Parts: sequence; structure tokens; C-alpha cells
Amino acid sequence: MGTEMIPADGDFLATWLATPFLCWGIGPYVVLNISFWMSVVLIEGVNFFAKSSVLIDYASSRTMEERLKSEPPLSEQLFGTLMTTMGPVAISNVVLLAKIGPWLIPGPYPNPTSASFTTLVAESAKFFGLILLKDSFYYFTHRMAHGCEFLYKHVHSHHHKIHTPRATGTGFMTLADATLLEGLPCIASAAIIQPHPLTFYAFLVSRTAESVSIHSGVSCDSWLAVLFLKSRMFLAFGLAGNEHHDQHHKFSDRSINAKNFAERFIFLDYLFGTLSTVRTQTKSTS
Repeated sequence: MGTEMIPADGDFLATWLATPFLCWGIGPYVVLNISFWMSVVLIEGVNFFAKSSVLIDYASSRTMEERLKSEPPLSEQLFGTLMTTMGPVAISNVVLLAKIGPWLIPGPYPNPTSASFTTLVAESAKFFGLILLKDSFYYFTHRMAHGCEFLYKHVHSHHHKIHTPRATGTGFMTLADATLLEGLPCIASAAIIQPHPLTFYAFLVSRTAESVSIHSGVSCDSWLAVLFLKSRMFLAFGLAGNEHHDQHHKFSDRSINAKNFAERFIFLDYLFGTLSTVRTQTKSTS
């Protein structure tokens, strides 16, 4: 296979793209973790110094500190997130992706330093296609995780122990949950769209930053939301603010009334009748 041939010209990028273990194994693992933890540090740092001035306000009589005390301890959330992003299963996925990556998206992969304008436009379209398709897959797998009692009880309920999300607890989930909601949708989207590996890396950066942001508790009225495309100015383009998923955690357990399943595109919930806001949504569990 073309991707297994090591270039003799000493070009690092060409060598990287031609080596499956680097291109599809190490690459996604490193990119995902750098993007994820940089987002966590940025958001948690701002939250620490700015306190409640950037956080979502539900006009509750309970302060943010009081609400966080009822959540799983920060150390437990951090450990769960570390295991999800950097633990044994994440490391074993390096080997798995190195094997299936070249099979799902066959090479050779052209060196982007010599890419034409047409190629750049095509890869840009693939990038946005990945984002749209992955969020669509996520909507249905997420809705299934709530609608199926077995899946919710044994797979997804662990993540919903958190009712006041924060960036550190983004990866506080079972391994089966991470696979169902994140791993499989990402791989399926890439297999369909057939992106260049670097386009896939860019998609992972966007995807992980998005996931951290929606679990951050940061209000769309905050300047910090602008960095993650979560401010009010983006709502008109069908993009969901952080409030969308924050409300999902606060008001949707295993229930036929669970709402707000999508993460990025609010129109998915609108089309399928699962869109709600804190003004109309009430907590109902079964």
C-alpha cells in the first residue's frame, strides 16, 4: 500500500503521512489530547479568575459553589477524563487506528505543501462535511442512549451524574459511552467523507474544543464563548450555544422528555422535536 512506503527525500511531513502508525495512530491521539487539555486549561483558568461573571446563570438561589458541591468530586471527574483521553483504552486505540486508518481511507496522501487551490477548497468542504455528519451521528446515538433503558443505565448514566458541567468533567464517561457517542461517529464520518489525514486532525481539534466548551458552563454572553463559536452572534447560523447542552445535563435524565441531544447544530433538535430551553423544559425522570 502506498501509505507504507517511506519517502527517501527526508521530508518529515511526507514520512509522517506515509507511516500508518504515525499518521493514523500517534497523530489523532496527540492532536486530540493537545486540543482537549489546552481547552480545559484555558476555560478552567478563566472560570477560576473570573468566577461567576462568565458562567451560565439560571437565576437559582444556589450559588455556583453550592451547586458544584453536589457534583462528583473534581478529582473523580479529572481522573475519569484522564482515563478517557489518555488511559489504556485510548492508547490501545492508537494501535487499532493505525491498522484500520489506511484501510478506511486509502492513501497515498498528497503533501499539502504542494496542494492546489482546488484541493484546498475540496478539503475545506470535507472539513465542514465531517463536522455536520459527526453531529448528525451524535444526535441519534445520544438520543438512543437516553431512549434505551439498558444503554442509559449501563452506558450513559455515569456521564449524567454531572448536573452542573465543567470543562474538567468533559470526559467523565464510561468507555462504552465514549465509543458510542464519540469514537464510532468520528470514524464513520471519516470513512464516508474520506478526508486527508491533516483535515481529519483539524476536525479533531474542532471537535474536542467543542466538547470541552459545551461542558464548561460558560455563558454565550461571555467573551470566552466567542473563541469557541458559542456566542450569541453564531446562534443565527444554527449553531448551539453552551446553554443548549448545559440545559441537557440539568434537565434531561433517562426520560421520554429528554431534550437537546445535538451538540453543535441546534436545527437537529428543532427538526426532530427535541429542542427545548430552560424556560419550558421541566425535569422528568423514569
